Amino acid sequence: MVNMANRVLAAAVVLVLVIALSGCKKPEEETGFTIDMYQVAEEFFAEMGSSHVRVADGIAAEIYGLDGEYGEFVIYQAGAETNADMVVIIKTTGDNVFLNREALEAIQKINLAKWETYLPLEYAKVENYMIINKYPYLFYVISDVQDEIRNIIENY
Repeated sequence: MVNMANRVLAAAVVLVLVIALSGCKKPEEETGFTIDMYQVAEEFFAEMGSSHVRVADGIAAEIYGLDGEYGEFVIYQAGAETNADMVVIIKTTGDNVFLNREALEAIQKINLAKWETYLPLEYAKVENYMIINKYPYLFYVISDVQDEIRNIIENY
């Protein structure tokens, strides 16, 4: 009888430990989170209300200098050449966060140069770009609906 009581008590202790430890996790900056970058970019453009196209990896490398060195990334831009809306999402690692942020700043310089003389009204939008670091992702966004996009990102 005592042996059975010890087994029940041991099982109860194990159950309590499992329940208690299941709520424990590493800090967000260590574990990060996972998103479908393509789906998220589509969601952003749905919020923006503009048509869009995905920039092929070869073009991304040629125009923006992004390639496999930067890890996983997606680039979407407005489908119309008269709209500067753009989304770049890069999945970073601890080793390349700063490299990837520099790459996004370089993309911003390219966009500023492109839109400054092409369409001054869109240039103002490009000047108000945002880069958000929500590890393990960096988000570069040009849009008229920055607050809405920021809210979407913060809710991941």
